Amino acid sequence: MTKRALQDAFNRVCTAAKVEGHSIHDARHTYASELYRASGGNLRLVQKQLGHARITTTQIYADVFDEDATRAVENLYAR
Repeated sequence: MTKRALQDAFNRVCTAAKVEGHSIHDARHTYASELYRASGGNLRLVQKQLGHARITTTQIYADVFDEDATRAVENLYAR
């Protein structure tokens, strides 16, 4: 299956499910972020799953997790 065919299939499913404003890239990013969390922060595992040649590319997902942690701590004091 080509990248374009996969994108088209994703878009058809999103349209059928009435889910708008998301791309296949969003799905990939969500998968990577959730895998990172579920693996306890194992960047090498995420790197291998996504096929990244460089770990620096994969570190984007760690930064997202760090933002989540910062937001959660801030919410502790917002009550």
